[in-house]
Amino acid sequence: MKNNISSKSVFFSTNTLTRISLLIALNIILSRFLGVMLPIAYFPTVKISFSHIPIFISGILYGPFMGFICGFISDYLGSFIGNSGGGGLLGFRLLFSLSSGLTGMISGLIFKVTKNRDRNFRKMNTIFIVFVSICLCIAFYAKALLVSRNIFFVFLLFIITLISVFLPAVAKKSKLVKNSLPLFEKIYFIINVSRVITSIFINTYLLSILFGKSIVVFLPARIITNFIMIPLLAIGTTVIIHALNIKK
Repeated sequence: MKNNISSKSVFFSTNTLTRISLLIALNIILSRFLGVMLPIAYFPTVKISFSHIPIFISGILYGPFMGFICGFISDYLGSFIGNSGGGGLLGFRLLFSLSSGLTGMISGLIFKVTKNRDRNFRKMNTIFIVFVSICLCIAFYAKALLVSRNIFFVFLLFIITLISVFLPAVAKKSKLVKNSLPLFEKIYFIINVSRVITSIFINTYLLSILFGKSIVVFLPARIITNFIMIPLLAIGTTVIIHALNIKK
């Protein structure tokens, strides 16, 4: 009983809440002031930024609950800043914020479940990426979208899949993650799962409803963007955690 009380007090300690608040503030700064929004079909639907790194860190270091809190609060508060404004579409703002919170929760859950277990994250990552790529191709085929103009997208998806699979082997020679390769492989897997579920699937679906367009309009560009950003986010998250000298 004493141990439970002690763990709860640490979980909700002032130190932890202060750090989560700093991560929330950092997310808002990176997202609203240092992020770049790219239009697709004249709609602002793809954002290039490193704002999710604080969310991943919060989930990995402080657990799924704090990861959710950091993601949800930072996205919701940030939606009232800048061009996004704080006006209508409250329902969609909450849904996107819940998706952002889910990003931190998934990160924390995967890290917690695999914390004291030896896993071949490179193999797990390969299986996951190949599985997602096959599912996307099947979905395109089922919707009769694999016509001549979409063959290039399938080929590009194949190339991106290969790059994503062999990235850890390439990163092994990089000075940024050379000394923390096992951590990088684990974080790379965590971010892959998290971004595929939230950014590629959930957020793309929400955008299609919000703008009244087919998912196919947004999906290809969002897939390509995520497969570019995922390695960068994984490297950034690994470097920061390693720099903080946080042990396993």
